[in-house]
Amino acid sequence: MKKAIITTLILIAAFASFSQGNPRQLFWMLNKYHTSYDPDAVAYANAIGITDNTILLATDSMVVQLKRMGIWNNIVSWNWLFWSTKTKDAIDFKTATTIGFFNTTGCTATSNGVAFDGTNGYYDLGYSLYQKSVPEFNCSYGYGRVTNNNPSSSHVDFGIHGLAAGGKYVDFYSASARYDGNAYVAIGDGNQFVINPSTTDGRYRVIATRVSSTDLRMYKNGTQFGSTQTATATEVFSSNQTSTGANLALACLNNLNTLNQTVAFHNYYSPNTFSFVFVLNTALTSSQAAQLDSYINTYLTACGVNQSL
Repeated sequence: MKKAIITTLILIAAFASFSQGNPRQLFWMLNKYHTSYDPDAVAYANAIGITDNTILLATDSMVVQLKRMGIWNNIVSWNWLFWSTKTKDAIDFKTATTIGFFNTTGCTATSNGVAFDGTNGYYDLGYSLYQKSVPEFNCSYGYGRVTNNNPSSSHVDFGIHGLAAGGKYVDFYSASARYDGNAYVAIGDGNQFVINPSTTDGRYRVIATRVSSTDLRMYKNGTQFGSTQTATATEVFSSNQTSTGANLALACLNNLNTLNQTVAFHNYYSPNTFSFVFVLNTALTSSQAAQLDSYINTYLTACGVNQSL
């Protein structure tokens, strides 16, 4: 009874504050008594050092929503890149541990994302698709680009390029904001699929997914653009690539262009700022892609990220 009375008094005070034009005070007072946080959200918040109540609650909500969607366990890796330090940006959202590495030069951590210089800056996710057993025709990736820097030379926002044991190319990359406005996506086979978006503005949240061996799709801010692409080759990255395959990389292409090459090299650097990057070992339906994009947008907004620099 006493606890119920105290809770009632808190709500009365909070709504009184709200009626006086202070909605943030209302949120703070309610959030202060939100005690049932998801343990995975708590682990990530502790690893990052989140103390802001708004961001803490948003982090908890993001984790819960991913679990309700049924894709939390399908996360291969997920990085939020707006914590203003590269050490924190390299912490995986799911495991709350450091993954991958930023190149020592060419990367600047900001509160809106990591800014890459287009010369030698990149983020290596620290693993190849083979090492993580990513399914051949059942996978997705996503990233957020908050700038629209498109030089005259080609650049790749995210990906790898390698050779499988059979000698065929295996690609998992997107140059979705090349200077000519074309979007390229090839997930797990030797063909390049061209999707031409309606705008050359590269400031958007990208989700690319392969739902089957013959069905590749790309989404911009939750809406599919371009037509569904039909594959004509069957060579795929997962079962045929060697364990020394190229690691996934953000803001560049990570290359293995010789069959027996064991050390990949980075090129096609992107001179842009990115707010997040993730890889899933599952495909997404159109409704799932839209839902996931909505959750990501809400989280970025709650964290104060400017998505259009």
